[in-house]
Amino acid sequence: MTTVAESYQGRPFNGLNDLCFGGAGNLYLTEPKGSGTNAPSGAVHRLSATGSLTHMAAEIPFRMGIAVDPDQAKLYVSDRATNRILVWNLASDGTVANRRTLYQFPDASEAKARPAG
Repeated sequence: MTTVAESYQGRPFNGLNDLCFGGAGNLYLTEPKGSGTNAPSGAVHRLSATGSLTHMAAEIPFRMGIAVDPDQAKLYVSDRATNRILVWNLASDGTVANRRTLYQFPDASEAKARPAG
């Protein structure tokens, strides 16, 4: 096994959790450990096929699942802490734009199910 990334801008990752591959060999990673609704420090990163690591999104309370749609046009992240699914437009170069809520689940205190990867 080979480690391909262990830090971003000199800061060690704080508990990488989920990953998925997108087009052109891009690997998308979530970093949820230590993040929550009071201190949303979680992030999404992209590791390109050339080994370049890019910070894609921040301030997500608790990512619990990530996926690229079959058309390679959208990136989805499940945010368990706020019961929602986030979506970004995904460009052909692997960058994201236009973050928005795709679906807001009912309040966790009223629902038996929460989004989880």
